[in-house]
Amino acid sequence: MNAPPTPAMTINDVPVYFGDVAGLPDVLSNDYSSVHILADAQTMQFCAPALRSLSWPAPAHWIAMHAGEEAKNLDTCLMVWRQLTDQGADRHSLVVNLGGGVVTDLGGFCAATYLRGIRFLHISTSVLGMVDAAIGGKHGVDLDGLKNYVGVFASPQLVWIDPAFLKTLPDRHVRNGLAEVIKHGCVGDPDLLAMIHGDLSGMAWDDLLLQSVQVKKQFVEADPAERGIRAALNFGHTIGHALETFALETGYDLLHGEAVALGMLAESQIAREVAGLPDAAVDRINTAVRQVFPELGTPAIPPEVLLELIGKDKKRRSGHVHFALISALGVPSIGHQVAPDLIRRMLSYDS
Repeated sequence: MNAPPTPAMTINDVPVYFGDVAGLPDVLSNDYSSVHILADAQTMQFCAPALRSLSWPAPAHWIAMHAGEEAKNLDTCLMVWRQLTDQGADRHSLVVNLGGGVVTDLGGFCAATYLRGIRFLHISTSVLGMVDAAIGGKHGVDLDGLKNYVGVFASPQLVWIDPAFLKTLPDRHVRNGLAEVIKHGCVGDPDLLAMIHGDLSGMAWDDLLLQSVQVKKQFVEADPAERGIRAALNFGHTIGHALETFALETGYDLLHGEAVALGMLAESQIAREVAGLPDAAVDRINTAVRQVFPELGTPAIPPEVLLELIGKDKKRRSGHVHFALISALGVPSIGHQVAPDLIRRMLSYDS
Protein backbone atom coordinates (compact mmCIF):
# COMPACT_ATOMS: atom_id res chain seq x y z
CA MET A 1 0.00 0.00 0.00
CA ASN A 2 1.33 3.44 -0.94
CA ALA A 3 1.92 5.97 1.81
CA PRO A 4 -0.64 8.81 1.87
CA PRO A 5 0.47 12.14 0.39
CA THR A 6 2.26 14.59 2.66
CA PRO A 7 1.44 18.31 2.67
CA ALA A 8 3.84 20.71 1.02
CA MET A 9 3.28 23.07 3.94
CA THR A 10 0.92 23.83 6.79
CA ILE A 11 -0.61 27.27 7.27
CA ASN A 12 -2.15 27.88 10.70
CA ASP A 13 -2.68 24.13 11.11
CA VAL A 14 -4.28 23.79 7.66
CA PRO A 15 -2.34 21.34 5.45
CA VAL A 16 -1.75 22.45 1.85
CA TYR A 17 -1.17 19.63 -0.63
CA PHE A 18 0.37 19.93 -4.10
CA GLY A 19 -0.11 17.18 -6.65
CA ASP A 20 -2.53 14.87 -8.41
CA VAL A 21 -6.01 15.23 -6.91
CA ALA A 22 -6.34 11.43 -7.10
CA GLY A 23 -4.46 11.35 -3.80
CA LEU A 24 -7.13 13.33 -1.94
CA PRO A 25 -9.16 10.38 -0.56
CA ASP A 26 -6.00 9.00 1.06
CA VAL A 27 -5.83 11.97 3.45
CA LEU A 28 -9.53 12.22 4.34
CA SER A 29 -10.92 10.88 7.59
CA ASN A 30 -13.70 8.30 7.45
CA ASP A 31 -16.07 9.98 9.90
CA TYR A 32 -18.07 12.06 7.41
CA SER A 33 -21.77 11.27 7.06
CA SER A 34 -21.95 12.71 3.54
CA VAL A 35 -19.89 14.66 1.02
CA HIS A 36 -21.26 17.65 -0.93
CA ILE A 37 -19.17 18.90 -3.86
CA LEU A 38 -19.78 22.49 -4.96
CA ALA A 39 -18.72 23.40 -8.50
CA ASP A 40 -19.57 26.17 -10.93
CA ALA A 41 -20.56 25.69 -14.55
CA GLN A 42 -16.93 25.70 -15.70
CA THR A 43 -15.44 23.37 -13.12
CA MET A 44 -18.45 21.07 -13.40
CA GLN A 45 -17.59 20.60 -17.08
CA PHE A 46 -13.80 20.58 -17.04
CA CYS A 47 -12.70 19.54 -13.52
CA ALA A 48 -15.49 17.41 -12.07
CA PRO A 49 -14.56 14.33 -14.15
CA ALA A 50 -11.33 14.02 -12.15
CA LEU A 51 -13.38 13.78 -8.93
CA ARG A 52 -16.24 11.56 -10.04
CA SER A 53 -14.01 8.48 -10.04
CA LEU A 54 -12.59 9.09 -6.55
CA SER A 55 -13.50 6.85 -3.64
CA TRP A 56 -15.15 9.23 -1.19
CA PRO A 57 -15.48 8.23 2.47
CA ALA A 58 -19.27 8.79 2.37
CA PRO A 59 -22.04 9.20 -0.23
CA ALA A 60 -21.18 12.10 -2.54
CA HIS A 61 -23.64 14.69 -3.84
CA TRP A 62 -23.07 17.53 -6.32
CA ILE A 63 -24.20 21.16 -6.16
CA ALA A 64 -23.91 23.35 -9.27
CA MET A 65 -23.73 27.14 -9.22
CA HIS A 66 -23.28 29.78 -11.89
CA ALA A 67 -19.75 30.87 -12.75
CA GLY A 68 -18.28 34.34 -12.27
CA GLU A 69 -18.22 37.14 -9.74
CA GLU A 70 -21.87 37.95 -10.52
CA ALA A 71 -22.82 34.69 -8.77
CA LYS A 72 -20.92 35.48 -5.57
CA ASN A 73 -23.92 36.75 -3.63
CA LEU A 74 -26.45 35.80 -0.97
CA ASP A 75 -28.93 34.47 -3.53
CA THR A 76 -26.41 31.81 -4.51
CA CYS A 77 -25.79 31.10 -0.82
CA LEU A 78 -29.50 30.48 -0.32
CA MET A 79 -29.43 28.00 -3.20
CA VAL A 80 -26.42 26.19 -1.71
CA TRP A 81 -27.90 26.06 1.80
CA ARG A 82 -31.18 24.69 0.42
CA GLN A 83 -29.33 22.09 -1.66
CA LEU A 84 -27.39 20.99 1.41
CA THR A 85 -30.67 20.63 3.29
CA ASP A 86 -32.34 18.72 0.45
CA GLN A 87 -29.32 16.40 0.20
CA GLY A 88 -29.47 15.62 3.91
CA ALA A 89 -26.30 17.38 5.03
CA ASP A 90 -25.78 17.34 8.79
CA ARG A 91 -23.13 18.47 11.24
CA HIS A 92 -20.92 15.52 10.25
CA SER A 93 -20.99 16.31 6.53
CA LEU A 94 -18.13 17.64 4.38
CA VAL A 95 -18.36 20.38 1.74
CA VAL A 96 -15.79 20.14 -1.05
CA ASN A 97 -15.31 23.41 -2.94
CA LEU A 98 -14.07 22.66 -6.46
CA GLY A 99 -13.19 25.85 -8.27
CA GLY A 100 -11.43 29.17 -8.29
CA GLY A 101 -11.77 32.15 -6.00
CA VAL A 102 -15.52 32.61 -6.36
CA VAL A 103 -16.30 28.98 -5.50
CA THR A 104 -13.91 28.77 -2.55
CA ASP A 105 -14.99 32.17 -1.17
CA LEU A 106 -18.68 31.34 -1.38
CA GLY A 107 -18.44 27.64 -0.57
CA GLY A 108 -16.36 28.25 2.52
CA PHE A 109 -18.83 30.90 3.71
CA CYS A 110 -21.80 28.60 3.13
CA ALA A 111 -20.18 25.69 4.98
CA ALA A 112 -19.00 27.88 7.87
CA THR A 113 -22.54 29.18 8.46
CA TYR A 114 -24.66 26.11 7.66
CA LEU A 115 -25.81 24.46 10.92
CA ARG A 116 -23.44 26.94 12.63
CA GLY A 117 -20.53 25.45 10.76
CA ILE A 118 -19.70 22.15 9.07
CA ARG A 119 -16.36 20.94 7.76
CA PHE A 120 -15.14 21.89 4.30
CA LEU A 121 -12.06 21.76 2.09
CA HIS A 122 -10.88 23.51 -1.06
CA ILE A 123 -9.71 21.97 -4.32
CA SER A 124 -8.44 25.04 -6.09
CA THR A 125 -8.58 25.05 -9.90
CA SER A 126 -7.33 28.54 -10.86
CA VAL A 127 -4.11 30.47 -10.36
CA LEU A 128 -5.98 33.10 -8.35
CA GLY A 129 -7.49 30.46 -6.10
CA MET A 130 -4.30 28.47 -5.68
CA VAL A 131 -2.09 31.35 -4.56
CA ASP A 132 -4.63 33.56 -2.81
CA ALA A 133 -8.35 32.89 -2.40
CA ALA A 134 -8.10 29.32 -1.08
CA ILE A 135 -5.31 30.20 1.36
CA GLY A 136 -5.80 31.92 4.68
CA GLY A 137 -9.34 31.15 5.85
CA LYS A 138 -11.16 34.24 4.54
CA HIS A 139 -14.55 33.49 2.99
CA GLY A 140 -17.40 35.70 1.91
CA VAL A 141 -19.69 37.09 -0.75
CA ASP A 142 -20.49 40.43 -2.32
CA LEU A 143 -23.37 42.62 -1.16
CA ASP A 144 -25.05 44.82 -3.78
CA GLY A 145 -21.85 44.71 -5.84
CA LEU A 146 -19.59 45.64 -2.91
CA LYS A 147 -16.72 43.17 -2.74
CA ASN A 148 -16.68 40.63 0.09
CA TYR A 149 -18.94 42.66 2.37
CA VAL A 150 -20.43 39.60 4.09
CA GLY A 151 -18.05 36.92 5.30
CA VAL A 152 -16.26 34.98 7.99
CA PHE A 153 -12.85 33.69 9.00
CA ALA A 154 -13.00 29.88 9.00
CA SER A 155 -10.35 27.23 8.40
CA PRO A 156 -10.81 24.48 5.82
CA GLN A 157 -9.82 20.93 6.62
CA LEU A 158 -7.19 21.19 3.92
CA VAL A 159 -6.36 22.87 0.63
CA TRP A 160 -5.48 20.80 -2.43
CA ILE A 161 -3.58 22.35 -5.35
CA ASP A 162 -3.30 20.31 -8.55
CA PRO A 163 -1.51 22.39 -11.23
CA ALA A 164 -2.97 20.10 -13.90
CA PHE A 165 -6.28 21.94 -13.50
CA LEU A 166 -4.66 25.06 -14.98
CA LYS A 167 -4.77 23.33 -18.37
CA THR A 168 -8.56 23.67 -18.25
CA LEU A 169 -8.38 27.48 -18.12
CA PRO A 170 -8.39 29.93 -21.02
CA ASP A 171 -5.30 32.14 -21.15
CA ARG A 172 -7.19 35.17 -19.92
CA HIS A 173 -8.10 33.46 -16.66
CA VAL A 174 -4.55 32.22 -16.15
CA ARG A 175 -3.29 35.78 -16.56
CA ASN A 176 -6.04 36.98 -14.24
CA GLY A 177 -4.56 34.91 -11.40
CA LEU A 178 -1.02 36.05 -12.11
CA ALA A 179 -1.99 39.48 -10.80
CA GLU A 180 -2.00 38.01 -7.30
CA VAL A 181 1.43 36.47 -7.92
CA ILE A 182 2.72 39.91 -8.95
CA LYS A 183 1.22 41.32 -5.75
CA HIS A 184 3.03 38.69 -3.68
CA GLY A 185 6.23 39.68 -5.45
CA CYS A 186 5.61 43.32 -4.57
CA VAL A 187 4.81 42.83 -0.90
CA GLY A 188 6.87 39.79 0.05
CA ASP A 189 9.21 38.17 -2.46
CA PRO A 190 10.57 40.26 -5.36
CA ASP A 191 12.13 37.12 -6.88
CA LEU A 192 8.62 36.18 -8.01
CA LEU A 193 8.63 39.11 -10.43
CA ALA A 194 11.58 37.59 -12.27
CA MET A 195 9.69 34.30 -12.66
CA ILE A 196 6.77 35.94 -14.48
CA HIS A 197 6.71 36.66 -18.20
CA GLY A 198 4.21 36.87 -20.99
CA ASP A 199 4.75 33.34 -22.34
CA LEU A 200 2.38 31.23 -20.26
CA SER A 201 3.60 27.97 -21.77
CA GLY A 202 7.14 28.65 -20.59
CA MET A 203 6.24 29.41 -16.98
CA ALA A 204 7.74 27.22 -14.24
CA TRP A 205 4.30 26.70 -12.71
CA ASP A 206 5.13 24.32 -9.87
CA ASP A 207 7.87 26.59 -8.51
CA LEU A 208 5.87 29.75 -9.13
CA LEU A 209 2.78 28.50 -7.31
CA LEU A 210 4.71 27.11 -4.36
CA GLN A 211 6.80 30.26 -3.92
CA SER A 212 3.73 32.48 -4.17
CA VAL A 213 1.83 30.45 -1.56
CA GLN A 214 4.86 30.76 0.73
CA VAL A 215 4.37 34.54 0.67
CA LYS A 216 0.69 34.19 1.59
CA LYS A 217 1.69 31.80 4.39
CA GLN A 218 4.11 34.38 5.79
CA PHE A 219 1.43 37.05 6.20
CA VAL A 220 -1.41 34.74 7.23
CA GLU A 221 0.59 33.16 10.03
CA ALA A 222 1.83 36.51 11.27
CA ASP A 223 -1.69 37.97 11.40
CA PRO A 224 -4.48 35.35 11.08
CA ALA A 225 -7.40 37.76 11.65
CA GLU A 226 -6.00 40.59 9.50
CA ARG A 227 -5.62 43.12 12.31
CA GLY A 228 -2.17 44.29 11.25
CA ILE A 229 0.50 43.30 8.73
CA ARG A 230 -1.74 40.91 6.77
CA ALA A 231 -3.35 44.04 5.36
CA ALA A 232 -0.24 44.27 3.16
CA LEU A 233 -1.89 41.66 0.95
CA ASN A 234 -4.41 44.33 -0.04
CA PHE A 235 -1.83 46.17 -2.16
CA GLY A 236 -3.58 47.06 -5.40
CA HIS A 237 -6.96 46.05 -4.00
CA THR A 238 -8.31 49.35 -2.68
CA ILE A 239 -8.46 50.90 -6.15
CA GLY A 240 -8.81 47.46 -7.74
CA HIS A 241 -11.96 46.58 -5.81
CA ALA A 242 -13.47 49.98 -6.64
CA LEU A 243 -12.85 49.35 -10.33
CA GLU A 244 -14.27 45.84 -10.03
CA THR A 245 -17.43 47.11 -8.32
CA PHE A 246 -17.85 49.74 -11.03
CA ALA A 247 -17.44 47.05 -13.70
CA LEU A 248 -20.05 44.83 -12.05
CA GLU A 249 -22.49 47.72 -11.87
CA THR A 250 -21.99 48.85 -15.47
CA GLY A 251 -21.42 45.53 -17.22
CA TYR A 252 -17.83 46.42 -18.14
CA ASP A 253 -15.83 43.25 -18.82
CA LEU A 254 -13.16 43.24 -16.10
CA LEU A 255 -11.96 40.25 -14.07
CA HIS A 256 -10.79 40.48 -10.45
CA GLY A 257 -7.10 40.04 -11.24
CA GLU A 258 -7.29 42.57 -14.05
CA ALA A 259 -8.80 45.11 -11.65
CA VAL A 260 -6.04 44.36 -9.12
CA ALA A 261 -3.41 44.77 -11.83
CA LEU A 262 -4.77 48.23 -12.64
CA GLY A 263 -4.92 48.94 -8.91
CA MET A 264 -1.25 48.05 -8.49
CA LEU A 265 -0.26 50.40 -11.30
CA ALA A 266 -2.12 53.24 -9.61
CA GLU A 267 -1.14 52.39 -6.04
CA SER A 268 2.54 52.06 -6.94
CA GLN A 269 2.36 55.64 -8.21
CA ILE A 270 0.70 56.65 -4.95
CA ALA A 271 3.35 54.73 -3.00
CA ARG A 272 6.08 56.72 -4.75
CA GLU A 273 4.65 59.95 -3.33
CA VAL A 274 3.33 58.68 0.03
CA ALA A 275 5.71 55.87 1.04
CA GLY A 276 8.88 56.75 -0.86
CA LEU A 277 8.76 53.86 -3.33
CA PRO A 278 11.76 54.32 -5.66
CA ASP A 279 11.19 55.07 -9.33
CA ALA A 280 12.99 51.85 -10.30
CA ALA A 281 10.50 49.81 -8.26
CA VAL A 282 7.54 51.61 -9.85
CA ASP A 283 8.99 50.82 -13.26
CA ARG A 284 9.56 47.18 -12.29
CA ILE A 285 5.92 46.80 -11.21
CA ASN A 286 4.72 48.45 -14.41
CA THR A 287 6.88 46.06 -16.46
CA ALA A 288 5.60 42.98 -14.64
CA VAL A 289 1.97 44.03 -15.04
CA ARG A 290 2.37 44.88 -18.73
CA GLN A 291 4.14 41.59 -19.45
CA VAL A 292 1.06 39.74 -18.26
CA PHE A 293 -1.60 42.27 -19.33
CA PRO A 294 -0.21 44.03 -22.42
CA GLU A 295 -3.58 45.31 -23.67
CA LEU A 296 -5.44 45.90 -20.42
CA GLY A 297 -7.28 49.21 -20.30
CA THR A 298 -9.10 51.05 -17.54
CA PRO A 299 -12.89 51.54 -17.45
CA ALA A 300 -13.91 55.10 -18.16
CA ILE A 301 -14.80 55.82 -14.54
CA PRO A 302 -15.38 59.42 -13.42
CA PRO A 303 -12.95 60.39 -10.63
CA GLU A 304 -15.73 61.20 -8.17
CA VAL A 305 -17.36 57.81 -8.75
CA LEU A 306 -14.04 56.10 -8.10
CA LEU A 307 -13.58 58.08 -4.90
CA GLU A 308 -17.11 57.22 -3.74
CA LEU A 309 -16.49 53.52 -4.30
CA ILE A 310 -13.12 53.67 -2.54
CA GLY A 311 -14.91 55.30 0.37
CA LYS A 312 -17.07 52.18 0.72
CA ASP A 313 -14.04 49.91 0.99
CA LYS A 314 -14.62 47.31 3.70
CA LYS A 315 -11.23 48.13 5.27
CA ARG A 316 -12.27 51.68 6.16
CA ARG A 317 -11.98 52.75 9.79
CA SER A 318 -13.64 55.79 11.41
CA GLY A 319 -14.67 57.04 7.98
CA HIS A 320 -11.16 56.78 6.52
CA VAL A 321 -9.82 54.30 3.98
CA HIS A 322 -6.33 53.03 4.75
CA PHE A 323 -4.20 52.02 1.77
CA ALA A 324 -1.75 49.12 1.86
CA LEU A 325 1.31 50.37 -0.01
CA ILE A 326 4.98 49.40 -0.29
CA SER A 327 8.09 51.47 0.41
CA ALA A 328 10.33 49.12 -1.58
CA LEU A 329 9.84 45.83 -3.39
CA GLY A 330 9.19 43.27 -0.67
CA VAL A 331 8.72 45.95 2.02
CA PRO A 332 5.05 46.62 2.84
CA SER A 333 3.90 49.89 4.35
CA ILE A 334 0.33 49.77 5.61
CA GLY A 335 -2.22 52.16 7.10
CA HIS A 336 -1.82 55.14 4.75
CA GLN A 337 -4.58 57.69 4.37
CA VAL A 338 -4.37 59.07 0.84
CA ALA A 339 -5.68 62.49 -0.10
CA PRO A 340 -8.47 62.49 -2.71
CA ASP A 341 -6.53 64.94 -4.90
CA LEU A 342 -3.66 62.47 -5.14
CA ILE A 343 -6.03 59.67 -6.17
CA ARG A 344 -7.52 61.92 -8.84
CA ARG A 345 -4.03 62.60 -10.21
CA MET A 346 -3.36 58.87 -10.45
CA LEU A 347 -6.15 58.24 -12.92
CA SER A 348 -3.47 57.84 -15.61
CA TYR A 349 -2.39 54.58 -13.93
CA ASP A 350 -3.08 52.44 -17.00
CA SER A 351 -0.77 54.40 -19.29
